[in-house]
Amino acid sequence: MPEPIIPTSSFLPFLERALFAF
Repeated sequence: MPEPIIPTSSFLPFLERALFAF
């Protein structure tokens, strides 16, 4: 998994949303 250019603080909410989408 490549390192996201966006900061982790901004990536975490996105990841959480992706999990909820599942």
